[in-house]
Amino acid sequence: MQDGQLIDLIYVIKQTKCTYFMKKITLFLFLSLSFSTFSQKYDARLEKNWGDTIATIFSKSHNYYNFLLFELDYSYELRTAENLDKNLPVLKATQFKNAAGKSLTKEVIQQGVFNFKEWGIVLKQNEPVVIQLDKTTYLYFYDKVSNNIRFAKSPLYTK
Repeated sequence: MQDGQLIDLIYVIKQTKCTYFMKKITLFLFLSLSFSTFSQKYDARLEKNWGDTIATIFSKSHNYYNFLLFELDYSYELRTAENLDKNLPVLKATQFKNAAGKSLTKEVIQQGVFNFKEWGIVLKQNEPVVIQLDKTTYLYFYDKVSNNIRFAKSPLYTK
């Protein structure tokens, strides 16, 4: 809502024969809606990865913001050895620790707010990244090219 609309609303409230209490409630509700509209919340993982830049990304290119979300949520999956290409290099989970020194585990990934960038995992352009989490479970990351193709087919794609 723009400043002119706020002034118009205040004028209408003053001109109507509402009770003092009704006027206060109306103004409070209006201001609550305005603040919730203007105080945009971004995904906490993106704020951590991008800092204040995420607000600019969101406002200038909502599709790119969606891609960054897609990348965090859908660029990986848990697999078993049977579902892996045997020729891919496999990294050990013990190589990856977050800022607090915590090791990468299957449980960390299954918590639902996994931010692979916090663990220093970098996606490759044309080759998947595979990390062995335990004897039977592997964390498989799609390469950047595959992620772009998959994103373009997803409902998050807005172009």
